[in-house]
Amino acid sequence: MQREATAPFAAHHPHTSQPADEAVVSVEIAVAGSRLAVTFASGRVATIPADLLWRRCPSAAGRRRRLHGGNFAPHDLAITKLNAIGHYAVNIGFSDGHDRGIYPWRLLLELSSQRTPADFIIAS
Repeated sequence: MQREATAPFAAHHPHTSQPADEAVVSVEIAVAGSRLAVTFASGRVATIPADLLWRRCPSAAGRRRRLHGGNFAPHDLAITKLNAIGHYAVNIGFSDGHDRGIYPWRLLLELSSQRTPADFIIAS
């Protein structure tokens, strides 16, 4: 089911092994497509950079890029669409045309706690 790129959608997951407060409640495209905003049942909202999602894509193409060392995200990459995949994941489409990755809630939880270089930049 394709979702409007700018609208959040609720994640329903009655049969998950994640702790209840770390269950994904909704996901939405944020910051002009440069990040994915993930809201957890605890109320925590995490934003995951588009380039990190692209580099960690669980699709066959993403795995092939990682194996062959060509896993560099295109410049100005953006998230362009979200599609709900049952009650356990989201499919993410990117501005470079890649749209094959299915991101389970567990992977989004893992990526939401991963530090990126932007986390260490101090704005003045």
